[in-house]
Amino acid sequence: TARGNEPQGDMAEVISAELLELKKSMWRDLCSFLHKSGRFGVAARLRDEVKVHSLEDFADLVEADFAAFVPFEGRRLVKLVPICREELAQRMSGTMADDGSVLSGTETELVVSDSGMTSDGESDSESVVVAARNLGDREHWKEHLQNLIFEFGDQSNRDTSVPFYMLMLVRFMWDADFSDLESRAEWRAALRDVEQGGFTWAEEDVCECFDRVVKQKGFRHRLLVESSFTTRKCRECIFVVDLLVRSCGKSQPQVAVEWQRRVWDGTASNPDQFFARANKFLHDDIDSICVLGDAIETKSYCAFLHMSKLTAFLLFGFLEMRKRRSEAGGQAAQGLAGFRLFVSSDGRVFSASQQDRPGWENLR
Repeated sequence: TARGNEPQGDMAEVISAELLELKKSMWRDLCSFLHKSGRFGVAARLRDEVKVHSLEDFADLVEADFAAFVPFEGRRLVKLVPICREELAQRMSGTMADDGSVLSGTETELVVSDSGMTSDGESDSESVVVAARNLGDREHWKEHLQNLIFEFGDQSNRDTSVPFYMLMLVRFMWDADFSDLESRAEWRAALRDVEQGGFTWAEEDVCECFDRVVKQKGFRHRLLVESSFTTRKCRECIFVVDLLVRSCGKSQPQVAVEWQRRVWDGTASNPDQFFARANKFLHDDIDSICVLGDAIETKSYCAFLHMSKLTAFLLFGFLEMRKRRSEAGGQAAQGLAGFRLFVSSDGRVFSASQQDRPGWENLR
């Protein structure tokens, strides 16, 4: 090649920078489309597991491409593919609204119909709707939700996060009854370190304490009435995580199938590997969260989320843990993106403070 035909150094750098900015722009478009459709926290998994980097990539997907996702989430993403194709077609024809949405009126957010079924035919008995009240500006409600879900799913910072499997063990103990005061005190001492956060507690120490306490004669929990630690040959802490996942997913057979395939190895002989697999499974289930319609403005505003029962169980545990950690530091609940009250369709209630909690007559 003649020297005159070779791109000069500066020109090559300009082209490279423009290509990089184009890739970033295409990625932002994809994230914006998913967020607008109520799909928070799923873009990175599409990139890593299906090699999707743009709207064009997403529009080319077929149902089989979503095999890596749990069925609950896969069906929701499949339904977005034709909407994505229509949006790209509208962009090419120039018929887009000012906010970037398609003018055809296609509804991209999930709604709950009068029949009590979600938009893809799943009954409410298989999932949960959570109402979340925020005192902030309704104009920024999607940003608030995105921040909340990011905080919920972020497992990278040990100082602020608790592994999901550990969160399940703590949630289990919050609902237990202790007639043995010594066992109660032992567990409270172990839990106090977890609630205070930081790097002062060891997961294995908490698990060992859990194993000892639940075997005491005075320990009671409603989920153990029909279950026995002898039904599976494993540690008690592993047994309880397995029990909770199967209990939350008992109306969704595919959850048990995926849990058995991806996590349970028959004996769970290596606890560290089991908990690593369990944590990945539980983290992936958070992708079941989607937004229902628009936020409703009151004196503040209220947003509605649809999720699996398993994710709802984890979400309320996460909220309570954040509140307890904040209170341990002498502060009001932190890291909730301005949300102060959560009420679920299966009867759970969380308030950031006593003042945020309405009277029971208003929760019926």
